[in-house]
Amino acid sequence: MRITFVLIILSWYVWACSAPESKPQTISGVEIYKTRCVTCHGTDGRMGMNGAKELPDSPLNAAQRIEVVTHGRNIMPGFKEMLSEEEIKAVVEFTMTLK
Repeated sequence: MRITFVLIILSWYVWACSAPESKPQTISGVEIYKTRCVTCHGTDGRMGMNGAKELPDSPLNAAQRIEVVTHGRNIMPGFKEMLSEEEIKAVVEFTMTLK
């Protein structure tokens, strides 16, 4: 009986102290846009602050936009030091939905 009790307590302790399962993080292009881009481009991509282009009217395809977001253009800074490639792709995918 005593051994069973000790095993139960030990099992509970191991379970309680184990690290929680890590869920894969999803990268939200919307959240990145709200954090990094909305100040100049606006919520709908049409604000044009500081010379920012109106994203819904942009002729750039996704690959070209990735290049601009990564390396910057004119007054817009490049984000290669602040965002991962996956984050840049996610925010570009979001900008492609702005119409």
